[in-house]
Amino acid sequence: MRHAQFTKPLTVALPPEVYDALKQKSDAKRISIAELVRQLLGETVLLSLYDDESLRKSKQNREEKRDE
Repeated sequence: MRHAQFTKPLTVALPPEVYDALKQKSDAKRISIAELVRQLLGETVLLSLYDDESLRKSKQNREEKRDE
């Protein structure tokens, strides 16, 4: 028996031009719109987390230098 890989459903309303752009890109990649959105969000979230972590470390380093 197959188990679902993605179990958190999400419904999002998009402007027609955004939907059309996603549709064109997903068709070109021969993947579903859902898969494309997962990829794009995954990249964005990872970059955001990386940026947050980098900013946090940078701030921590500045505070440590100031305390010395």
